[in-house]
Amino acid sequence: QDEFRASKVTFNKLNRHIFEWLYVLEEHRGDIMDSCLQTLKYLQYDFFSSAAHAVSNVLPEQMSFRPMTDMLPECLQAQVEEKLNLSEDIEAADAREIFVQRLLQRLVSENKDRPGAPALSTPATQV
Repeated sequence: QDEFRASKVTFNKLNRHIFEWLYVLEEHRGDIMDSCLQTLKYLQYDFFSSAAHAVSNVLPEQMSFRPMTDMLPECLQAQVEEKLNLSEDIEAADAREIFVQRLLQRLVSENKDRPGAPALSTPATQV
């Protein structure tokens, strides 16, 4: 009997302590859940931002990350069209430069072939 009573008293003490903890957890479960979610969001953000910075540091200088708003199809299409126009302009300028170089080389070679011809000079500037 004494052993039974001692066991019962010990059980009630432990049960009361556990019941208090469970009651507190039940009362504040919303706050606890909110705090856990905020902590998880922070850890997730920290993890992905550190991973993005690590990848960014490894990339060559001409490559870089873009914000998600810049990755919309409309923005990307405008950027692609701008790049294409720029490359077409550069190709056209290169073609003109090559043409001028060849023309000058031909004129110089023709002038060397004719011994009595006047020397080519740069065009005079108009005032």
